[in-house]
Parts: sequence; C-alpha cells; structure tokens
Amino acid sequence: MAVFLYLICCAANIAYVLIAPFLATMFGWTLSNEMLLVIALVVLAVTAVLNVIGVKLFARINSIAVVAEVIAT
Repeated sequence: MAVFLYLICCAANIAYVLIAPFLATMFGWTLSNEMLLVIALVVLAVTAVLNVIGVKLFARINSIAVVAEVIAT
C-alpha cells in the first residue's frame, strides 16, 4: 500500500512542479498557486482518463486476437 501512495505522490509532484508551470507559460497564463494546483489536477485527471480508455482499448484488441487465435488453431 505504501508503494502506491508513494507513486501517487510522485505523479502529483511531477504534475505540480514540472508540467503545470510549463503549460502556464506556454499558454501565457498568469502563475499563482491556485492556478498551478488547478492545472496539476486537470493534468492528473486527463492522464487517468486516457489510461482507462487505453486499457479498455487494448483489452478489446487482446480479446479479438485471442478469438482469432482460437479460430486459427
């Protein structure tokens, strides 16, 4: 359990310290603590959604591959 908590803290730290200021300066937004927090939370949410979509997509591809393999043998 401690490992998962550590990974979540690392991901949040990277989003807040590295990605949020980069995105803010790239789009010309003013930097404040609240704005950095909002950007970091949005980045984490988008990453989580893309991860879920990717897992479902690859699960479907894997199911199709298994069916094709069973049919082929």
